Amino acid sequence: LISTYTIKSDGSDLKLFNDSMGVSPYSYRNKILLTKGGIGFYDIYIANYNGSFMAKIPLGSNPVAYCNLSPDAEKLYFITANIDMNLYVVNSDGSGLVQITTLPVSFNSVKFSPSGKMIAYLEPSYFPNHRGTKLFISNASGTYKRLLKDSIQDGSSIDWSNDGKKIIFHYLVLGMNAAVKIGVIDTANSNFAVLADGYSPAWSPKGNKICFVNSNGTNNELFLMDQDGSNITSVSNIPGISPYYIKWSKEGMRILYRSIEGSNPPKLWMYDLNTNSNMLLADSVYDAIWQ
Repeated sequence: LISTYTIKSDGSDLKLFNDSMGVSPYSYRNKILLTKGGIGFYDIYIANYNGSFMAKIPLGSNPVAYCNLSPDAEKLYFITANIDMNLYVVNSDGSGLVQITTLPVSFNSVKFSPSGKMIAYLEPSYFPNHRGTKLFISNASGTYKRLLKDSIQDGSSIDWSNDGKKIIFHYLVLGMNAAVKIGVIDTANSNFAVLADGYSPAWSPKGNKICFVNSNGTNNELFLMDQDGSNITSVSNIPGISPYYIKWSKEGMRILYRSIEGSNPPKLWMYDLNTNSNMLLADSVYDAIWQ
């Protein structure tokens, strides 16, 4: 059973929000998506961020594994929970259902553009002796689709720049010096560049910083770098944690992230760029969003 709570960014005032529903990873225009059930749920609701004016979004017989709201709060995408794991886009009132893919996609390989008009996703492709991915962009109506990059080994964790002109993601480099790299690609001309070693990149709302995870040699840490890959700095420095699920605040000065420490339940942390400090907010947390 999933319960949802609210908490202030200083770690105080923990309150129960809903005792039977989960919440989508992002809140836009003071709207959130709420879900009922586990993997393969059929019930998705849209509501104000305080839970008021909740309305069910009719999706027919499509079981859903994952969903997220567009930045303009007018649409959502969802990934089906059947074996196909196809990507769909639908209006927030349940109308205008469009199938975007015919091949499976994973939950961290899809992202709406900042305008909500485009959607980027990684689709599987197959090479001799291994499986890869292709990066596509499509409009939300599904009438336009373009391949940005082919032959990406195990690509994941897509994010857009704030102006919608670039996309970052991590991918695997095979061979003697196998590593996970963070790459950036221009959506206009498909120019590609490698920024750093690491994974789970997240672009700041201002577009000048990228937060990501990498190893410092002994354990995984949270890092910041400039948008061109320069000035890489470790910002967590907390022994024993493994950060993931990075969420920038809307003003771009705080970062939520979860951590796994051994066999213990995940914990919710916040890094503050103003004070260069980390704060433990809560434990046993599955996911979190900013209001």
